Amino acid sequence: TCHKKLLENKGTTEGTVPEKPTNGDHAATTAIEQPAPTLGQLAIDCSAEENIQVKMIGAVGDDRYGEKFIVELNKNGVDASGIVTVPNTRSSICFVMVEHTSRENRCLFTLRATATWKKADFINAEQLGGGIRPDLVVAQMEIDREVVETMIETAGKAGIEFCLNAAPAAPIGRRFYQHLTHLLLNEPE
Repeated sequence: TCHKKLLENKGTTEGTVPEKPTNGDHAATTAIEQPAPTLGQLAIDCSAEENIQVKMIGAVGDDRYGEKFIVELNKNGVDASGIVTVPNTRSSICFVMVEHTSRENRCLFTLRATATWKKADFINAEQLGGGIRPDLVVAQMEIDREVVETMIETAGKAGIEFCLNAAPAAPIGRRFYQHLTHLLLNEPE
């Protein structure tokens, strides 16, 4: 579905390695590339397919990556008004190592601008949608677990569908599962 397409492409950089490194091993990449299509293009395709509006809620740093991300979203027709630019902070980045033969991957991401989200930022339904009550919230575990749990609970109590892409693998409290309407698990999760 479109929700899965949007989750699978989250502004990553891919590097192909001869074989998947094990814990503590190093690997030299044979190729580095930006995956295509862009997150913005996927959002446009999905909104056209399902006649929905897509609004991105997120945080970027006041650096070139943050600027580029917002420009790409706007260029592709995604409402980026929910993106917060955090001063004196670098944008969060994800680097994905993909094993050449099996296509298994390992992710390395930095918590920079996205680490500024707090539980208080998502205590009512309108905060989940950047000022409007959304029909669906899509989130990953790349921000503080307690913040994600607050988002899940807020959406559940408001009757809003919630799609959690449980990557990277991190447990959530049992009481929050009752509020999930969609749960995406990658192989390690």
